[in-house]
Amino acid sequence: MDEDTYDMLCVMLDLKGLEVPDRSESGSREENRKEKEEKKDMCRAFEILIQRSREEGRREGELNGEKRGEERGRKRGEERLGSLITCLLSDGRIDEAASAARDAGERSRLYQEYSL
Repeated sequence: MDEDTYDMLCVMLDLKGLEVPDRSESGSREENRKEKEEKKDMCRAFEILIQRSREEGRREGELNGEKRGEERGRKRGEERLGSLITCLLSDGRIDEAASAARDAGERSRLYQEYSL
Protein backbone atom coordinates (compact mmCIF):
# COMPACT_ATOMS: atom_id res chain seq x y z
CA MET A 1 0.00 0.00 0.00
CA ASP A 2 1.47 3.36 -0.87
CA GLU A 3 2.13 6.02 1.74
CA ASP A 4 -0.68 8.34 0.63
CA THR A 5 -3.28 5.56 0.79
CA TYR A 6 -2.02 4.52 4.20
CA ASP A 7 -2.12 8.10 5.49
CA MET A 8 -5.64 8.53 4.16
CA LEU A 9 -6.77 5.34 5.93
CA CYS A 10 -5.21 6.53 9.18
CA VAL A 11 -7.02 9.86 8.93
CA MET A 12 -10.35 8.29 7.97
CA LEU A 13 -10.14 5.69 10.75
CA ASP A 14 -8.78 8.21 13.27
CA LEU A 15 -5.71 6.05 13.85
CA LYS A 16 -3.16 8.38 15.39
CA GLY A 17 0.42 7.34 15.98
CA LEU A 18 0.70 4.95 13.06
CA GLU A 19 2.84 7.06 10.80
CA VAL A 20 4.75 5.66 7.86
CA PRO A 21 8.49 5.59 8.57
CA ASP A 22 10.69 8.13 6.75
CA ARG A 23 11.30 6.91 3.20
CA SER A 24 14.31 9.13 2.46
CA GLU A 25 16.92 6.45 3.38
CA SER A 26 17.96 4.06 0.65
CA GLY A 27 19.41 0.56 0.39
CA SER A 28 17.79 -2.81 0.02
CA ARG A 29 18.14 -3.79 3.71
CA GLU A 30 16.66 -0.51 4.81
CA GLU A 31 13.84 -0.82 2.28
CA ASN A 32 13.06 -4.35 3.52
CA ARG A 33 13.05 -3.12 7.11
CA LYS A 34 10.71 -0.30 6.16
CA GLU A 35 8.41 -2.67 4.32
CA LYS A 36 8.22 -4.90 7.37
CA GLU A 37 7.51 -1.91 9.58
CA GLU A 38 4.78 -0.73 7.22
CA LYS A 39 3.20 -4.19 7.30
CA LYS A 40 3.34 -4.17 11.09
CA ASP A 41 1.74 -0.72 11.10
CA MET A 42 -1.04 -1.91 8.79
CA CYS A 43 -1.62 -5.00 10.92
CA ARG A 44 -1.82 -2.78 13.98
CA ALA A 45 -4.23 -0.45 12.17
CA PHE A 46 -6.50 -3.37 11.31
CA GLU A 47 -6.27 -4.73 14.86
CA ILE A 48 -7.39 -1.35 16.18
CA LEU A 49 -10.22 -1.21 13.63
CA ILE A 50 -11.36 -4.73 14.57
CA GLN A 51 -11.22 -3.90 18.28
CA ARG A 52 -13.26 -0.74 17.78
CA SER A 53 -15.82 -2.67 15.75
CA ARG A 54 -16.10 -5.29 18.47
CA GLU A 55 -16.57 -2.64 21.14
CA GLU A 56 -19.25 -0.92 19.09
CA GLY A 57 -21.00 -4.26 18.49
CA ARG A 58 -20.84 -5.06 22.20
CA ARG A 59 -22.40 -1.68 23.08
CA GLU A 60 -25.17 -2.19 20.53
CA GLY A 61 -25.79 -5.71 21.83
CA GLU A 62 -26.04 -4.47 25.40
CA LEU A 63 -28.52 -1.77 24.41
CA ASN A 64 -30.63 -4.25 22.47
CA GLY A 65 -30.52 -6.69 25.38
CA GLU A 66 -31.63 -3.99 27.80
CA LYS A 67 -34.55 -3.06 25.58
CA ARG A 68 -35.65 -6.69 25.26
CA GLY A 69 -35.32 -7.17 29.00
CA GLU A 70 -37.39 -4.10 29.72
CA GLU A 71 -40.09 -5.26 27.30
CA ARG A 72 -40.18 -8.73 28.88
CA GLY A 73 -40.29 -7.27 32.38
CA ARG A 74 -43.11 -4.92 31.45
CA LYS A 75 -45.09 -7.76 29.89
CA ARG A 76 -44.58 -10.04 32.91
CA GLY A 77 -45.57 -7.24 35.26
CA GLU A 78 -48.76 -6.59 33.33
CA GLU A 79 -49.57 -10.31 33.33
CA ARG A 80 -48.92 -10.55 37.05
CA LEU A 81 -51.13 -7.55 37.83
CA GLY A 82 -53.82 -8.95 35.56
CA SER A 83 -53.71 -12.25 37.43
CA LEU A 84 -53.96 -10.46 40.76
CA ILE A 85 -56.92 -8.34 39.68
CA THR A 86 -58.65 -11.44 38.27
CA CYS A 87 -58.16 -13.31 41.58
CA LEU A 88 -59.40 -10.36 43.63
CA LEU A 89 -62.47 -9.89 41.46
CA SER A 90 -63.21 -13.63 41.57
CA ASP A 91 -63.12 -13.42 45.36
CA GLY A 92 -65.35 -10.32 45.38
CA ARG A 93 -62.58 -8.12 46.75
CA ILE A 94 -63.30 -5.17 44.46
CA ASP A 95 -62.06 -2.46 46.84
CA GLU A 96 -58.74 -4.28 47.27
CA ALA A 97 -58.40 -4.61 43.49
CA ALA A 98 -58.71 -0.83 43.19
CA SER A 99 -56.24 -0.37 46.05
CA ALA A 100 -53.77 -2.79 44.44
CA ALA A 101 -53.90 -0.78 41.24
CA ARG A 102 -52.88 2.41 43.12
CA ASP A 103 -50.64 1.24 45.97
CA ALA A 104 -47.44 -0.74 45.37
CA GLY A 105 -47.23 -1.85 48.99
CA GLU A 106 -50.77 -3.22 48.96
CA ARG A 107 -50.09 -4.85 45.60
CA SER A 108 -46.97 -6.54 47.00
CA ARG A 109 -48.88 -7.84 50.01
CA LEU A 110 -51.60 -9.25 47.76
CA TYR A 111 -49.04 -10.86 45.42
CA GLN A 112 -47.70 -12.75 48.45
CA GLU A 113 -51.16 -13.66 49.64
CA TYR A 114 -52.08 -15.13 46.25
CA SER A 115 -48.56 -16.54 45.65
CA LEU A 116 -48.18 -14.57 42.44
